[in-house]
Amino acid sequence: MPLLSRSVVCVGATLLLSLLSAPAFAQGFTPQKGSVWTKVGFIYSQADENFAGLDETTANTLNPQEADIERGERVPFRSRGGEVVGGALDTEEVTLDVVWAPADRFVVGLFMPVFKRAYYSNPRPYETKAVGVGDLQLFGGFQMTPRDQQVIGSTLYVRVKAPLSYDFPYSDSALLGEGQVDLSAILGNTFSVLPRLQVTNTVELKHRFGWVKNSSDESRYALPGDEVLVSLGLNGGVTNWLWLN
Repeated sequence: MPLLSRSVVCVGATLLLSLLSAPAFAQGFTPQKGSVWTKVGFIYSQADENFAGLDETTANTLNPQEADIERGERVPFRSRGGEVVGGALDTEEVTLDVVWAPADRFVVGLFMPVFKRAYYSNPRPYETKAVGVGDLQLFGGFQMTPRDQQVIGSTLYVRVKAPLSYDFPYSDSALLGEGQVDLSAILGNTFSVLPRLQVTNTVELKHRFGWVKNSSDESRYALPGDEVLVSLGLNGGVTNWLWLN
């Protein structure tokens, strides 16, 4: 999850594209040695909240009715003075997955939005937009189950997210990245119900490092907090070359 609380809006073909654009490395089975796997996807999302930063929580001393807001709590977009301004952030991104198996049962790869457009507006009126690339995710994984076990596969991954955009995350601005480093341990499991029908499950423990934007100003410190993410999916092969998730 990004520092923004996102509600994903998907309809029709967008639903399929959005699901397929999720990072697909966290599967229980790894590709055969020497193979390279690539995927291009599309994601559209909209957020009408972010996570309260330190500058917003300290501003609550001037707004007693909001004194119960804590850092990291989901709140509507606000100004630096703590005033609620509302608005929404829309993002569109074209994503790229690349997975390479340099050795048996071992993979390395990357996932990133190679083109991202972010647009924020609120009723003041105020508008801002940004276009560029999103945060880079690098990962490696080792399949713990034997290669000849083709029904159940479990692979342990380590992933690092490197921010390519360092804008302060708790602001009323369009953002291309989260601005801080993540380190994750991920267990990916796949159960083959049929040759072309699989159930997948992932459990991710994510540590999100705090950061200060190019200064020692403590009031600008961002501490997003750690996360535990669990997912469950169903993958089906319509043909040998087309799979739906």
